[in-house]
Amino acid sequence: TKGEGKEGDTLGEEEKDETKRDSDEDEDDLLDLTQEDDYVELDSDHKLLITSTKNLIYSMNAQVVLSVVTLLYYCAPNNDCIDAIRALIQFVNFSKREISYCILANISTMASERSELFAGFYKDFYIKSIEAGFLKELKLDILSKIATEGNIGHILHEFEAYAKDPDIKFRCSTIEAMGRCSSMIPDVAEKTMTSLMTLLSPANQSPDVVASSVIVIRQIIQRNPSNYEKSMLKLLKLLQKTNVPAARCAIVWIIGEYREYISDYVPDALRILAKKFIHEANEVK
Repeated sequence: TKGEGKEGDTLGEEEKDETKRDSDEDEDDLLDLTQEDDYVELDSDHKLLITSTKNLIYSMNAQVVLSVVTLLYYCAPNNDCIDAIRALIQFVNFSKREISYCILANISTMASERSELFAGFYKDFYIKSIEAGFLKELKLDILSKIATEGNIGHILHEFEAYAKDPDIKFRCSTIEAMGRCSSMIPDVAEKTMTSLMTLLSPANQSPDVVASSVIVIRQIIQRNPSNYEKSMLKLLKLLQKTNVPAARCAIVWIIGEYREYISDYVPDALRILAKKFIHEANEVK
């Protein structure tokens, strides 16, 4: 009947509401579990110390804010550090370079142990072309330490731009940072390898850049050599084009260590190396 139909619809809606409430409660339970995992029970005096210290993050003195962050780094859970870190990072981009250097050096040390504190601020460590070389080096170091699966794509894209910088030393440092990122996050090794292989043309690259690229490529190949047969062949061709001892040394090591993957080409490589043996640097010999 019509009345029974309405009653059935009402019951159906009630069941849907109950199912939705159950789903919401499940999500709330998961959220509570996450919060419980992150929750740290602190003594009342400990809480008072953290609360009192956090009031100093509004100071205009970089040393004061750095001291606050240092204390929180050692004594406070992650959620109590974020505001202080944000305040400290502001001094990096708006202070004299000597002050910026001190702050970045401390951040680099902290990021070695608690990188998660700074991972969300990775864009603040992007490098400007007008910055001094010692600041660029520190920012590269910090970016490679705070790389995570969530931000590694953006950081690698930034590194690829840095690898085209006119400063040869900075380009080599960038390539080394890319290698560190690929060792921390193996999923990006393939992308890193592709980027580095584009830097192997001696015609338009500095010999030092080629050497740095080959060394990092060797580190990547070592982790899973069976995936990189084509890269090994490209390195073999480079043997006749580069005279940088570090690059030649890395290539020779790859030929000897993974000869089974490129067995058809190893005799030619041996012939080339034997012809030039007397002229090779000691490390290549």
